[in-house]
Parts: sequence; structure tokens; C-alpha cells
Amino acid sequence: MFNAIVRECVPHTSQVVFGAKAHGGIRFETQLKRAGEDMVFWLTLAGRAKLVAYSLAIMGQRGVGVSIYQETLAWDSPNSVSRLADELLMREIIRNKFDLDKTQLAALSGDQRDVFQHYVFLCLRNARRQPRQILASLRRVMREYADFWRAVPGAVAGVPGYKRRMKLEHAAEGAAA
Repeated sequence: MFNAIVRECVPHTSQVVFGAKAHGGIRFETQLKRAGEDMVFWLTLAGRAKLVAYSLAIMGQRGVGVSIYQETLAWDSPNSVSRLADELLMREIIRNKFDLDKTQLAALSGDQRDVFQHYVFLCLRNARRQPRQILASLRRVMREYADFWRAVPGAVAGVPGYKRRMKLEHAAEGAAA
């Protein structure tokens, strides 16, 4: 289960039951506000649990409500950059908190590169409209993301290609709808 969660956060918080007596001391990462806190929680739980069982059956249905994650997916959302910062920092927490094997580290690093590319793209795209949010986010990521300066040149160089890819994906989604 740990491997499955490293690759993709399989559990959904509203659909999980676990033994609070044995694992009640596990808490969400409070520094992550918009993304990733649940993934770190589930990895911690999966790493400590003796047994994990899950079902692929649909166990619930989302209704109408507020999702602090969903509203951050739009490029123009004032919180989109902070969500991506949390996604980057969540991967740093995972890298530092867990003893990962080479395959897990490679998957985590690949995801982190993709998220960083998206992060840089949105910082550049929204810098004029959201300067305070961008600066606050950049300060936080520079402080907490160890490879920030090593990742910047490649991410900036890749922005034009990333922008083209995003436009193509957006056009394909529009055509499918």
C-alpha cells in the first residue's frame, strides 16, 4: 500500500476507516494547507500498519460543497500557486520523513520536477496580477525546497514547451466535452 500511495494517493480521506487506538497519534502536516497533507498522513499510516485492506468499489459520492483543493485548480485562482507550493513541499516532507527505495525516490523526483515546472509557469503567468501571493509563495518554497535553485534554470527554460502542452491539453478537454 505504501508503494501505491507514493505513486498516487489512493485513499480519499472521507472514505477511510482506521484503528484510532493503534494509530490515533498520527496527525496531518499542518504546514500543508491546500494539498498533500492527506498523502503524508496515509503514508505514515501505511508505513506503521500491520495490515491494510482496500476496495476499488465506489464507496461514496461527492455532493455539493466546498473543496479548498478544487478551487485552486484554475490557473487564475489566487490560491493555485500556494497549492503547487504545498505539492512541492509535500514531496520534500516525504523524501525526508520516509526511508524510500530507489524506485520510490525516482517516482517522487519525477513528480516533483513536473510540479515545479507547473509552479514556475504559474508564478511567471500570475506575477503581475498576484504579486503578493507569488512573492510569499516563492519565499516559502525557497526556504523549504532544498533543490529550488538547481531546479529553476530547467523549469524556466521549459516554460514555453509547458505552455504549449497545457494549451493542447486544454483544447483536447474542450473538444471532448
